[in-house]
Amino acid sequence: MSTQRLVKTFCDLVSTGSETGHERAFCIELEKALIEAGFEVERDEEAGKKCGSDGFNIYGYLPGDGESVLLSCHTDTVTPGAAVTPVERDGVIYSDGTTILGSDDKSGIAEIIEAVARLKENGEKNRPVEVLFSLSEEVGMLGSRYADYSKIKSKTALVLDGEDIGEIVNSAAANIVMSFRFFGKTAHAGICPENGIHALKAAAYAIANIPVGHVDEISVQNISNFISEGATNIVADKASFDMEFRSYDEDTVQKHIADALAVMKEACEKFGTTFEYDSERHSGAFTVDPESQFIKDIFAAYEAAGIRPYLSKTLGGCDASNIALHDIAVVNIGTGMRDVHTTAENISIKDMEDSTRFLCELLKA
Repeated sequence: MSTQRLVKTFCDLVSTGSETGHERAFCIELEKALIEAGFEVERDEEAGKKCGSDGFNIYGYLPGDGESVLLSCHTDTVTPGAAVTPVERDGVIYSDGTTILGSDDKSGIAEIIEAVARLKENGEKNRPVEVLFSLSEEVGMLGSRYADYSKIKSKTALVLDGEDIGEIVNSAAANIVMSFRFFGKTAHAGICPENGIHALKAAAYAIANIPVGHVDEISVQNISNFISEGATNIVADKASFDMEFRSYDEDTVQKHIADALAVMKEACEKFGTTFEYDSERHSGAFTVDPESQFIKDIFAAYEAAGIRPYLSKTLGGCDASNIALHDIAVVNIGTGMRDVHTTAENISIKDMEDSTRFLCELLKA
């Protein structure tokens, strides 16, 4: 039966470990499975080098009729995941309790492979399907960041890396991380503290005057890693801390960054210090119009499979954020995974079956 084949494919996939940075053995097995399913497959070893992984990104293409769609999952898992033994109990698949399971994100891969197999054996025509299976998602979505998007022709994409079946994440936040460093002047804190310029005090003032948490209805920000090492009898001449800014709107996140920089300047003027900073964008904000034909098609496919779809948004990051940067309308959908990143991770066979039936409807020509 096709459900048994789905379960076997999933268990075979999770049984080959692919902890971040050590994905090569899994990539080789996945490459074979895709070729067997009828995909034209291409490796991207350069992406592996950029990610610091021994694996490679995989691009696949399945010919078909009509408009193509991109499906994407990541190939790496968190630790401990080097030697997974899947165990089925009461219609739910777990690990043996000593490792994670790896349904994040191998459930999505198994569901894609099974959907393609079912369409073929039922004699149904499929639309063209592109796949991007990317490395090192768990450490900053690196594989999708370094993917070669010139290989991808689709203008719509689904990332299969969520939990609930029917959830469609069509809006995600920009995420920018900044590191701030304050500089003052040392002096003996007991003999001549007036000769010093206190970098720690300036940084502390800035931290105390920058809001954290939900700073408006669509944004959050946080401060961490406040460091100023030194002896208690020395005025601190260096201090540093990190900040993270997230917002569903790019203009809003830039405003919050500008507000934080204004506080830094105020702190420096108050205490006589200087400061510098570095900035790294982890993801960009994206939103797919709920009234777009793309979203309507996804809703129709879920409903045809007997599943209630709904839209949601996330302040977290996923590969969809990187894909969206390349003029591709993209959403993130659920595969059924539960309790991910723990040794209690599990997935129900029913949820995998439901997700596969949805994909069959979506991929029909």
